[in-house]
Amino acid sequence: MILENGSFILGERPCYCVDFPGGVGKQFHIEWCRRAPKRPGGFQETCYLARCPNNPSKKRDIHEISRTIVECGNCKGTGIVKETLCDSLGAECAKQVEATIPVLIFLSDRPATWNEQYLGRDALYSLIDYGDYRKKENPSESILADVRQHLPGTQAIKLTRSGKDPKACDAIAVYCNRSGYSVRAFWEEEGEKSFRNYSADEARMIGMQVYNLGGNGTLAASLVE
Repeated sequence: MILENGSFILGERPCYCVDFPGGVGKQFHIEWCRRAPKRPGGFQETCYLARCPNNPSKKRDIHEISRTIVECGNCKGTGIVKETLCDSLGAECAKQVEATIPVLIFLSDRPATWNEQYLGRDALYSLIDYGDYRKKENPSESILADVRQHLPGTQAIKLTRSGKDPKACDAIAVYCNRSGYSVRAFWEEEGEKSFRNYSADEARMIGMQVYNLGGNGTLAASLVE
């Protein structure tokens, strides 16, 4: 994966099976022990009974009946797969991102939102250090160093609008708060993101109300920022 003319160009990468002890392009096929359905036509649950004759450990956990080596279903035995935007940038692409995409730091004295504290939705990552970053001799340089350190392991999709659009963001924005900061993709036409000062308790209350109505309360609470 490389960053060229503001867009990610995907290539190929080694499949995860390259570290498989049985050889490149191979994987285990495991047949797990299953219990008989509790009722006719019911679902066969994975067995975790300690007294099961197929459980040699005699501990209460899932256990296998057989294990065979088969062709890797991901790479079809080649050991190579095509990259996607869900893959991590890697060291080389991270250097290209660092050289071409600026990092903007927005300081504020607001509290952290519920999303920043617990989920980190729409963020490369969210850091809660209870304000320790402010105590550094040069907080901005400390933040920049932290962002650079996280880039190689960052998924490329977090720097784009969607998994179908390889165009990279205009900048990487760091939104600071009293408890830490969140790092997000920045688009010039959208400008600086403004955060409403809802408390964590208010966000939980909104999330609970949505949950009681049958919706996704966790997502609703994260949207309150």
